[in-house]
Amino acid sequence: MLIRLIPWLLAVWFGVSFLCQFLPMPLQRLFRALDVFSLIPRWTFFSPSFSSSDYHLLYREALCDGTLTQWREIPLAARRSLLSAVWNPERRHRYAVSTAVTTLVQQAKARRGPLTQAHGYAALLALITSRGGTPLTRAFQFAIAESYGYETRTPSRMLLVSELHPR
Repeated sequence: MLIRLIPWLLAVWFGVSFLCQFLPMPLQRLFRALDVFSLIPRWTFFSPSFSSSDYHLLYREALCDGTLTQWREIPLAARRSLLSAVWNPERRHRYAVSTAVTTLVQQAKARRGPLTQAHGYAALLALITSRGGTPLTRAFQFAIAESYGYETRTPSRMLLVSELHPR
């Protein structure tokens, strides 16, 4: 009896998950309020406008002699394992950095106010400076680049380059 119920429960779960991607916000809030165990995902899988590019967070150091180091990347996504579906303690940190990058890019494109006063800017600067650098480091700089994955016809480009910030 219980075995016959499992496919129906999975079908209902899929149906509700699918519907919650398209329902008006008041109905979504109702479903999510009833979702005590957070089983309804907030995916953009069914979204009509999906992302076609990737952002990359880069940083470099200005040394005491005035030279700049090569750009280094801070990965916004990590390789996933089967275990990460259940145990993924770094997820919140990566999500926060990714959100700061995305928000900062949106603000730069909309040209709303000085970027140096944005929360995302301060968060990314704190992340970069927390890396420490070398004893010769006198300042840090970060940049956000955009690439198009396997789409090689469109070249990568720098979207935003910060000022040099003293150590």
